[in-house]
Order: sequence, then structure tokens, then C-alpha cells
Amino acid sequence: MDLILQRTSQSIDCTMGTLALPNSLLYTLELPWLFEPDFPGGAPSRSCVPPGVFQLVLHDTPKHPQSFALVNADLGVIHEPDPAFPNARVACLIHIANFIRDLLGCIGVGTSTGHCSVLNSRIAYDEFKAAVPWIAGHTLTILNPP
Repeated sequence: MDLILQRTSQSIDCTMGTLALPNSLLYTLELPWLFEPDFPGGAPSRSCVPPGVFQLVLHDTPKHPQSFALVNADLGVIHEPDPAFPNARVACLIHIANFIRDLLGCIGVGTSTGHCSVLNSRIAYDEFKAAVPWIAGHTLTILNPP
């Protein structure tokens, strides 16, 4: 499945967007973009991911079971630490997050938005998981506001 996240606004506080699923639309929350000269993918744990096309790689940890990590090595975003990519960001995930304080460079999803927040993130994440099977081969294209 090829998904599209269209960012709708970017400020010094947060980045908001929409994520189109086959039968619904979710709202997204990310940190603001923070340039980091040594990290082409933005400041690790403090920035949204750069726009581009990402592979959605299977990620399974106790904190984020059966989730997806965004991967595009050319943009400086990889799944796990790798000595071949010392300046890459790792484990940029899609997961439950209602507020900016819930994010460390990942993407939170919700059913509606507030100021730098999304609402009903657990419901939205369950909807995401129902629409996007936990199998390899999905992509996510992130587009900045037009």
C-alpha cells in the first residue's frame, strides 16, 4: 500500500497534516522541522522527518508493538543504528501520540486536531492498523504544505 501524508501546516511549535487511508482520513502530529548540520534527516528526537518517500519497515518492541518505522537512507532516516550511517536518525515511527510531548521525532495520528495536538490517537492508531496490514512492502510519501 502506498500512503500519502500531506502536511497542512508547519510552525515553530509543531507540524500538522493528514494521512489518507483507503476509506478514511487521519490527522497527523509531528515536531517542528529542526535543521541539524550533521544530520540530513533533521535533529534526532527533536524534529519531524524530512519530506520524501519512505519504506514502512516492520518494527516490534514492547513500547511500540507491531508498528512501522520510516526508512529512507538517502534522506538520513533508517530503522536501527548502523555504523554505515552514523549521522542517520533511527526509529522514526508511526504511533499513538496526542501531544507534542509524546513524540521523539515520530508521527502521531488522531481522528481530529487541536492546537499542536491530535485527538483520539488510540482510536486513530487502531484504525490505521486495521487499514494497513503489518506486512512488508508499504510506502509513505510525506509532502510539505503546497
